[in-house]
Parts: sequence; C-alpha cells; structure tokens
Amino acid sequence: MRTYQKLLCLAALLLRPLVGTGQSAPPRYSVHFHAHSGVTGSDFRVELTREAEALVLRFGRLDSLQRTALRRDPRLAAVESALQAPRLPAAEKTAALQRVAALQNQYTVYRWDSLRVPTAGHRALVLALDSVYRSPAAHLERADANRGRIVLDGTSVDVVVKARQQPEKNVYALSPSPTSHPQLYRLLHVALDLYRQQQPAALLDQRYTYGY
Repeated sequence: MRTYQKLLCLAALLLRPLVGTGQSAPPRYSVHFHAHSGVTGSDFRVELTREAEALVLRFGRLDSLQRTALRRDPRLAAVESALQAPRLPAAEKTAALQRVAALQNQYTVYRWDSLRVPTAGHRALVLALDSVYRSPAAHLERADANRGRIVLDGTSVDVVVKARQQPEKNVYALSPSPTSHPQLYRLLHVALDLYRQQQPAALLDQRYTYGY
C-alpha cells in the first residue's frame, strides 16, 4: 500500500506542469517587441523570456542615437549605395533596409528596467506568451482580416520570437489593437500592466507607449 501511495504522489508531481493549460510547458523562449512612432520619434522595447518557473521581463526606452558614429560607419555607406541602384529587386531592397535597421540598433542607446516574477500566480501573462509562441506568424499578423484597415500616424511594431534550435519567427503589426492583432495586443497590454503595477516609477508610462 505504501508503494502504491508513493507512486501516486510521484505521478501527481510529474503531471503538475500540465494542470491548468492542458499542455506541457514549452522550452525556454523569448518574445521581443520593438515599437516606433514615426510621428513623435518615440521608441520602446519589451523583451519577455519564458522559463519553466519564472518570467523575465525587460523594458527599454530610447535614450539616444549616436548619429555621428553611425554616419561614419562604412557599412552604412555601402548599404545606402546599394539602395540607390536602379530597378532594385524587392527582396534585395528589403534585405538592405534590414541591414540599415541592424546598424541603427548598434548605435542606439536605451535605458532599461527589468522584472522577474514566478510563472505561478501570473497565469494571464503565461497564457498570452504561450499563445504568441505557438501561433504561426501569419496567424498573428492577420493580413487578410486587416486588409483595407486605415491607420493614421500609427505605431510600427516588430515582433521576434526566439527559441533554441528553432528558426526565428518575425511578425510585423501596425498599431496592434484588440480587433486587429488580438494576441499581440493582449501580450503587450498584460506585460506593461504588470510592470506598471510592480514599478510605480516605470520607464514606460502610457504617454510614452502611445496608450499601450
């Protein structure tokens, strides 16, 4: 009888991570948001890492761009020259613009704040994270559903999902809302709400994050 009871206890411990969601916990991964407003110049980042028993949240606010150093970087001149080529194929243009963005990131300085919380007790954030992690990029972007949507002075949001031994998942959304991009909006909203509750003097208040 004692052996039987021990086996039951062991089974309960092994199944504990499955209770509540119906699925096993995914491997360690992270979801990175980079939001930028071309009108105001505001720029912020939210980086969320999902571990087995903890969530690591990092929040960055644009501090400065080292423009002089960027202009002196010979790699920028090479990319700008490539962009001026006549009849540049769309794929090559996109790749060149991505290289420009990568160079800008190297010379951009952010102020960072961070928060670490246990997964237990933060079910809404865990579910929102896992939802974005498990969904295909096309499902998150909802291009067909958003066809014809008009946004004036919107916020460009680039999302990257990273996991070990898996290809990166890249998603683009313009001013995500509960109706246009519900999964992305919910994750960003839940993460920022938690951060502001935990840090009253948060770097990212709603005036800076365009209402998010």
